[in-house]
Amino acid sequence: MTEARLLRAWGRSVATVLGLCVLIGTPAGAAEPHRAYLLLDNRTGQTLAALDPDATMYPASLTKLMTLYLAFESVHQGRLKLDTPLEVSRHAAAQAPSKLGLGAGDKVPLRQLILGITVQSANDAAVTIGEALGGDEGRFAEMMTRKARALGMTRTTFKNASGLPNRGQMTSARDMATLGQALLRDFPQEYKFFSVEEFTYNGRTFRTHNHLMAAYDGADGIKTGYINASGFNLVASAERDGRRLIGVIFGGRTARSRDLEMRALLDHGFATAQDRPLVAAVPRPRPTESPKAVSPSAASPKIVRARPIVEVKSKPRSNTAPTKIAIAAGDPNDTGSIGSEDAAETRDWAVQLGGFTGPVAAGHAAISATDMAPELLGTAEIKLLQVRAAGRTFYRARIVGLAADEAEAACIALEQMKQICSVVKPSGAVTFGPVRG
Repeated sequence: MTEARLLRAWGRSVATVLGLCVLIGTPAGAAEPHRAYLLLDNRTGQTLAALDPDATMYPASLTKLMTLYLAFESVHQGRLKLDTPLEVSRHAAAQAPSKLGLGAGDKVPLRQLILGITVQSANDAAVTIGEALGGDEGRFAEMMTRKARALGMTRTTFKNASGLPNRGQMTSARDMATLGQALLRDFPQEYKFFSVEEFTYNGRTFRTHNHLMAAYDGADGIKTGYINASGFNLVASAERDGRRLIGVIFGGRTARSRDLEMRALLDHGFATAQDRPLVAAVPRPRPTESPKAVSPSAASPKIVRARPIVEVKSKPRSNTAPTKIAIAAGDPNDTGSIGSEDAAETRDWAVQLGGFTGPVAAGHAAISATDMAPELLGTAEIKLLQVRAAGRTFYRARIVGLAADEAEAACIALEQMKQICSVVKPSGAVTFGPVRG
């Protein structure tokens, strides 16, 4: 098997697993969820990474960000107080999960309803707020849409307060980033509701769906979303050293892969100078397509410019997700020395998945591999090798920190699932096939 063939081999997206929210039906005729993302510097508005940021998609529970914007606005205008009890209607109580389990006739303080949305993404809480502000949910949806236009959200139309499936309810990654910025700008005190990780209502404790806050240094909100038609969505914000970024992802295949991609996007953003974009638009593969790989035959052995290592500052995770992604310099033609392989029992082995035109595509491939072989690769670290040669830059995706048997078994497992990979020995030599024999 040639390396050129290896570099052309990426053809599988992230495997489907259970997500954050209760599965909700897809509107009739809905197609495979579209993928889009946007990463912004909150202060400057600079785009650091983007893919189809203006494509229209279903917002799912990201809709509730506008419900909360109007709730916060009503408090600032004196129409409501956080302790104002709002009565739950039959319509609100009948909403599909996720929900708090509110009963018709219950009177619940606005503060508790807000926490029900930010922590539990409760549909019954969202509709209760919407009916209190608009009279009924339909009129409240009209208020939501008008406010969206006033904020500059040109591709957004709301049809309900919760984000439950409605064919006419649409938005875009750019519009959701605009809404995230507006919440931070207009309601800095109320924004703290998005940082609450758990709360108790009626004797039951609810914990946040937004697991990125516990996994990523600096993350402090804001909202997850999921329906079949949209895939796994996320608006996230993180601040480090006085610099705040806002990221939006639509169409994630799993909650975990969406969160890992957001972590990678945020870390690349924090590693990027504030006066220049990291990447204008990194292409991401559709399920039946492959990102363009760079053939090593077109590259010179001499590295013209190499980027220093950039470590991901992510908190250790208790599950099987990779804890670190790093970018390091690499040589496209380096197959390592033929030196001794006596270090077979060390954890200095790796698997290599290919070469890609951008870091997001490379990271996506590595995340996909960890999903396909979680028992072997779930706790390993991801390393991206960035190579600048012959006037071109490409990235190799590696999963490192493995024992020899783990690397070999992982490659065998991945090949069985049509993901071609190679084993990288401690010496740096790349083996296109089994480690032994």
